[in-house]
Amino acid sequence: MNDTAAVYKFINDQTLTYINQGYTSDEISNMIELPEELAKNSFFDALLQ
Repeated sequence: MNDTAAVYKFINDQTLTYINQGYTSDEISNMIELPEELAKNSFFDALLQ
């Protein structure tokens, strides 16, 4: 459960950062990549595809 919360927090934080920099949602969706420590769980693979 902690991994899930960490992944959603990371995605939210990155999204807000990129929005504030003027990127579009399409650009943002292609820019976000999970850090290795969060990406190690294969459950999240489908989330970011």
